[in-house]
Amino acid sequence: MSDIAKMDACYAAGLFDGEGCVQLYMGNPASRGRNCFKTYLSISGVDLRPLDWLVERYNGGITLYEGDSRSLSDGSRRRTLGTWAVGGSDAEQFAHVILPFVLVKREQLDLWLVARSMLRVKGFQQNGGLAEDEVAERRAMVAHMKELKRVV
Repeated sequence: MSDIAKMDACYAAGLFDGEGCVQLYMGNPASRGRNCFKTYLSISGVDLRPLDWLVERYNGGITLYEGDSRSLSDGSRRRTLGTWAVGGSDAEQFAHVILPFVLVKREQLDLWLVARSMLRVKGFQQNGGLAEDEVAERRAMVAHMKELKRVV
């Protein structure tokens, strides 16, 4: 890894540790994909420059959430919030790049990568044919992720 690539990875890891989210959950219980893992990584912020930087280097996209004044006593508007999100192989590649430098969300990212490997290796992208023990394993992983996200 070049010095510049390492600096980029360190910066991205710091952004992720501070403002990132590891998303691992099961599909909608009422849908055909109810046993499918949903796996995304995201980073949110009010300054869009770091999010644009992430898109340039690691793909993904940005969703904007316009600020409103409902909960501000002085009637001023909240700033617009941007969320960079990346999924699929782009997310997996991003995770591997930042993993050596992540501190706060390391356990979450490790678990997320295990879930991603199950998608690829066991063919879990397709919902059909999952044994009950495989579904139970997935649900246990999602529950463990929720535990890792609890603030102590």
